[in-house]
Amino acid sequence: MAILVGLVAVLSALFAAALRRLLISCRHPAYAAGFFHPYTNDGGGGERVLWCAVRAVQELCPDLPCAVYTGDADAAPEALAARALDRFGVRLLRPPQVVHLNKRKWIEASTYPHFTMIGQSLGSVYLAWEALTKFTPQFYFDTSGYAFAYPLARLFGCKVICYTHYPTISSDMVERVKHRSSMYNNNSLIAGRYALLRPKIQFVGSCRNKEDLDRLQKLKDRSTELHIDELVEFHKDISYRDLVQFLGGAIAGLHSMTDEHFGISVVEYMAAGAIPIAHKSAGPMMDIVLDEDGHQTGFLASEKEEFTEAIIKVLRMPESGRQEMAAAARKRAQRFSDQRFHQDFTETVRPILSAREG
Repeated sequence: MAILVGLVAVLSALFAAALRRLLISCRHPAYAAGFFHPYTNDGGGGERVLWCAVRAVQELCPDLPCAVYTGDADAAPEALAARALDRFGVRLLRPPQVVHLNKRKWIEASTYPHFTMIGQSLGSVYLAWEALTKFTPQFYFDTSGYAFAYPLARLFGCKVICYTHYPTISSDMVERVKHRSSMYNNNSLIAGRYALLRPKIQFVGSCRNKEDLDRLQKLKDRSTELHIDELVEFHKDISYRDLVQFLGGAIAGLHSMTDEHFGISVVEYMAAGAIPIAHKSAGPMMDIVLDEDGHQTGFLASEKEEFTEAIIKVLRMPESGRQEMAAAARKRAQRFSDQRFHQDFTETVRPILSAREG
């Protein structure tokens, strides 16, 4: 059995090497940077990473063309550049080229009722094949975390640069699937607890698809059931300028998603001086809402009672105590600023991009 497995491994390696030679001989990679980001309209932290990375590459190598692989049919170079500025405050040096993908359904969860993550992972290889056959860049950037496609990009002769700060499948995710638990921590119940406090709550975010719109409608319906319509506002797909205004007027920011890979919105709360109240898991717990110079920077909670307790603490906190915590949170947020990302990202990719191949 061991001999058979070893033989299969050797034959697979030989086949991959032969296929790579064939692909390179037929399609020499163009001197360009291709960014694999099938969803350029999700409005989340991943999209911010995309535009910050594109800008960094443009500044580092002004003569290097940048192309974005996207499944959004309405995406156009000027529109994407305008979106980067309007939604994230990121000004690109020039609009990116756009490579449209028609096979994006193969990475969507709805395509796979069973074995969803396996299906999406394999589907990403198929989607990457479409991308690379349409345009083969010398530098292949993945800013969405589709790691199964990296070997394929190498077979096409690309140098692979990936921004991946979370595993495709983690033990926490497996445990959640086992218990059929939600990615969201009972948002409607949290809204119900707010009814006891009577503060004003503003829901701000983007809707990527019908599922997000349905979730938003459920929250609106819940606020009506609780008779707190006058205390709850919903703001969808707002501009970066409006986001800054909302954050500047908030005393706290609630983030209830479970196992958030990173949590850029939590960082935005902290940078704006709004006390973060985040779910006690993954990115916010491990990287973001940590003490800074011995000072607390926010609150972590996992149950609705804990969220309620944290909210009450913030609302009843003396102004001096709140300002002290906000100052510590701002200092902590500097670790995740655009400037820090630009510096670290540039230092990492500079030696790779400087090795230009003829």
